Amino acid sequence: MAKKRIVINYEKLTEEITNKIKLEYPDGFEENLITFTNAQGAFVSALPFETEEIYYLIRMTEGEARRI
Repeated sequence: MAKKRIVINYEKLTEEITNKIKLEYPDGFEENLITFTNAQGAFVSALPFETEEIYYLIRMTEGEARRI
């Protein structure tokens, strides 16, 4: 069975998921951002992250990635 895919803003993640992300990317997020086209045709940058059940694309700009 395929993993559930979720596109979400960083601010809406649970504390548990944000802690796991920080462990996965200890040197920061900026170098790991990807870009994709959303359903409206706009380019969006996001951080890929997956758990055993869910594949997340966490929306954030490069500036937000540096700040976080």
